[in-house]
Amino acid sequence: MPTLAQSQANAAEDHALVIGISSYPKLGRDYTPDDLEGPGNDARAVTQWLVQEAGLQCTNVTCILSDGRGSCEVTDGSFSETYGLEDMRPNKFDIEGHIDDYATRAMMAPDYDYRIGRRLWIYIAGHGFRSTQWASEICILPANSFHHPFPRNFCVTSWVNYLSLS
Repeated sequence: MPTLAQSQANAAEDHALVIGISSYPKLGRDYTPDDLEGPGNDARAVTQWLVQEAGLQCTNVTCILSDGRGSCEVTDGSFSETYGLEDMRPNKFDIEGHIDDYATRAMMAPDYDYRIGRRLWIYIAGHGFRSTQWASEICILPANSFHHPFPRNFCVTSWVNYLSLS
């Protein structure tokens, strides 16, 4: 069994995408906020654990937060960008763009081994649902979702399946 030091050394090649969506400005009835308290805090805790305990390099962890404090923050190693709450971010394209980036980088990997590291960690928290028609499909609502019978959503299961083939 590997020691903690060995596990952390191996994790130096790992990458992570952590998303915590707490702010939903127009998801409630009459397009009012329907915010959550936990996802932002949980995403911060997971990011901290990945770097401090699991041994991931800070530059290999992308954290996207929409925590109800008036902004959406995207941090990728040393890069940080903040959007105003009125931007209703992260939206579906923000999330898919980061996930698609991992797939693109994997396809361009040396020796065509389709890997950018040892492991990709994905953590997503926010309003979500499971499809009644396809029980294995798990979806999350991006921050720009509206109160609607067919809200914008992001199918987490499809992307996990796609990335596992990359």
